[in-house]
Amino acid sequence: MAVNSGPKAMHLVVDSAGFIEQAKLDTYGVKCHTTQSVLDEIHDKRTRAFINTLPYPLNIGVPTPESIKWVKDLAKKTGDYLVLSKTDIEVIALVYQLYTEVTGKEPVVKEIKRPTFTDKLFRCQKPPDLSVKSKSRKEILTDEDFDAELVMNEIEQELEHVQEEPLGGQIGVSLDDGEFNANEFGFGCDSDADSSSDGGFASEKSEKSEEIDENEWITADNFDEKLQEGLGLGALRLNEEEDIADDASPVPVACLTKDFAMQNVMMHAGFTLLALSGKIIKCARTHVLWCGSCYAHTTKQNSYFCAICGYPNLRRIPVTLHEDGQLEFHFSRKFKKNLRGTKFPVSRLKGGKHSDNPIYRADQRLPDRRAPKPKNPNVLPMGRKKRDTIDI
Repeated sequence: MAVNSGPKAMHLVVDSAGFIEQAKLDTYGVKCHTTQSVLDEIHDKRTRAFINTLPYPLNIGVPTPESIKWVKDLAKKTGDYLVLSKTDIEVIALVYQLYTEVTGKEPVVKEIKRPTFTDKLFRCQKPPDLSVKSKSRKEILTDEDFDAELVMNEIEQELEHVQEEPLGGQIGVSLDDGEFNANEFGFGCDSDADSSSDGGFASEKSEKSEEIDENEWITADNFDEKLQEGLGLGALRLNEEEDIADDASPVPVACLTKDFAMQNVMMHAGFTLLALSGKIIKCARTHVLWCGSCYAHTTKQNSYFCAICGYPNLRRIPVTLHEDGQLEFHFSRKFKKNLRGTKFPVSRLKGGKHSDNPIYRADQRLPDRRAPKPKNPNVLPMGRKKRDTIDI
């Protein structure tokens, strides 16, 4: 069960993750709020029993249409509108509505730098030619001009100038003595090898390393000392977490969620986010749609097909717009393209009014599916009489 170790909120808006993980909501906020759509998403008996047995009231808020419109406009600027559901938008709208009611002022939205959309195809410059081309042409000898004896004589003359040196002089060990004394290097096999200076130094070094290893181990004797140091994990102690929770000043409105897209939108708006199991983003990001076929990008979040090449290969990529206008893309190294269904041939399109063909391009012609024309009202069908209630 998650417990808050950060600041406490006067009004806490809870997403479904707070109920599913059965967090102690009274440690996160004084008054807890949520929406009806969040409660409708929860179907398991365990979580519903937890909500019904809460020892404090749970306020069900209804966001206004103005607050929902404000959230949609902000999500389109940050590039998170496509990945936010209706429930997510209502939760963020409730946070915005409570913030304006409690503080009496509008939230200060961070400046979102968005690149302007252009229909030009951005391609990389051609890499420079690294091949070295020599200006002088080498003469190619034919088999008739090649003299093998002359070449061998030149090689023998060059080898005569090479001075041969004994191998032992280079290494510093005399190989003419016949026997190799291993004790001179401190790793002899005799039992009294510790009497040499080098062997004694090696034994002292091994003893020191053993002492260091013994001090690093957590035993029953030094457990209390290691616990004060955080057990070598660099974590906070329990009393430190309690001090942080007590000393932190309460905030007017906060939200408890694990959805990264919701956190990104609220971080751009300046709302307070409370971590649930430590899952919280550190910085706000801006996303664009990047085409994996022609490498063009667009900021239109409602587009499915690329405006340049027409392929449905748009991906949501976080970007950073620098002051000099340079756009930096942050691609994921773990991304794998979904190739499901690509080994099958494309199905042939069918005509007719009731055809249900897959959409492959933006300008694909769809069936009309118009409503049937009304029949002549003056002509009555067989077996129908004017005394029916529908004609009265």
